Amino acid sequence: MSILKHEREKLNKTQKEVADETGISYSMIQLMEQGRRNPSDKNKVKLAMYYGKSVEYLFFNGTITNSD
Repeated sequence: MSILKHEREKLNKTQKEVADETGISYSMIQLMEQGRRNPSDKNKVKLAMYYGKSVEYLFFNGTITNSD
């Protein structure tokens, strides 16, 4: 199960509710949860704020590395 789906289900929200409440399209929410689409940085931040989690936790498996 994806982290996004897990966090959504913890709030007892549907994908449609998350889409409506974040302004991210329903189809994008579906694709992100399936791991078939990477969101823009803007949408990563929206979802992190919505779920009260870090972008790192939601999208990078808790690991962000520095690059040049």
